[in-house]
Amino acid sequence: MLEPNAGELSQSQNDCCIRKFDPSSYEWDEWKILFDTYLSMEGVTDDVKKLYLLILALGVQPFPGRSLRSQKHTEYTYDEIILKLRTNYTRVTFASTERVKFFSMKQSSSQSLMDFANQLRGNSTTCQFPGDFYEDALIITFVGGLLNSTVRNHLMQQELKTFKETLDIATTINSILVQRTK
Repeated sequence: MLEPNAGELSQSQNDCCIRKFDPSSYEWDEWKILFDTYLSMEGVTDDVKKLYLLILALGVQPFPGRSLRSQKHTEYTYDEIILKLRTNYTRVTFASTERVKFFSMKQSSSQSLMDFANQLRGNSTTCQFPGDFYEDALIITFVGGLLNSTVRNHLMQQELKTFKETLDIATTINSILVQRTK
């Protein structure tokens, strides 16, 4: 058996592991999918065994501000603890807040144009943009957040209709600029 990484608690004969829940590393729903996958791969269906594996994966701080020792874990069923954890760790989002964050995004110096575009696509999911504004929101944020002012200025002089077209033009301009510097 391989030595588990810091975030892994145990490894099984199926070569899967339980990852310790860390709210600073995982969103609750993402971690829960990993945990459910582990349970399925190991064929764990017994609620008591699920509960004990869950407690191991949570560590000593399953509920914010209250240690495991201050609670009798047998007072709760597996489903009750899952519900409490979902309530404690599920992030509440507001479309207006997510939109403000979205429109203020900037390309980092280590990001390619495609990486920045993909980040925008991913972050747009919580913004709940109306269907007819989605493309415009991507274009506006992409152009406004570009690190290279030459590419940004050139795009601002274009009639940009689709995000794909915007990305293609930006990539072409960026390639020309890179060729010039060689």
